[in-house]
Amino acid sequence: MMTQIKPFSHQKESNKKLSLAFSLATLTGLAFTVGVNPAQALTFTNTVPTIDIGFMSDSSSTSQPRRADNFTLSSQSFGANLTTIRWSGYYFGTTNLGTDNFTINILDNSSNKPGTLVASFSGINSTSANRTANGTITTAQGTRNRYDFTYNLSQLLNANTQYWLSIVDNTPETTTNFYWFGSNSGGDGFSTQATSTSSWQTDSANSAGNLVFSLDYEAVPEPTLILGTLTAGLVGTFMKKKSNSINQKG
Repeated sequence: MMTQIKPFSHQKESNKKLSLAFSLATLTGLAFTVGVNPAQALTFTNTVPTIDIGFMSDSSSTSQPRRADNFTLSSQSFGANLTTIRWSGYYFGTTNLGTDNFTINILDNSSNKPGTLVASFSGINSTSANRTANGTITTAQGTRNRYDFTYNLSQLLNANTQYWLSIVDNTPETTTNFYWFGSNSGGDGFSTQATSTSSWQTDSANSAGNLVFSLDYEAVPEPTLILGTLTAGLVGTFMKKKSNSINQKG
């Protein structure tokens, strides 16, 4: 009896395996893509019930104080990508409007005070800080012109971890200084560096104060968790296809 041979049976089986391998590679690539993309846009706003005072934060001379306030980027994810920093302040002196040269520092927490420097952004002028006039505010120091600032960046930080934000201007005018808007009440205090060489200290005179700022950030999912979930799905898909292939052969 002559046995009939099905043409191209080996080639068809090879094509099935190649197709499955391509599907696995595509889904694995998707897993890596999902693993690094931010999942959720969030905002942290420092609590200031009423802006009623400004605190000098200028480094145009060594004897001027710098300020820093604490923040925590809350998220159920393992990381947070900081994308925008907003703050408000005014200029005081014989020159009504200073020439900006901001330095923004992010520091870790050390005994509830600013600790080790995590990231620094310097040379931020009025253009890159998007300085915008926003009317006037009556403070304990009198009526002041308010200016709002917005600085865009990309800085990966740990979620649910306390950090400190320091914003210091360096106005070249010796008669004009930058004051960071804030409040004497409704907050949890902030820190002051009295001179350029001194250490950070809790500002005991403003233990219930806060400085005006808000932060936009994106929750960053943990890549290993996402990959683990998707890999489990890939394995299930592979086993199902393999089982179907065996059944068809049987």
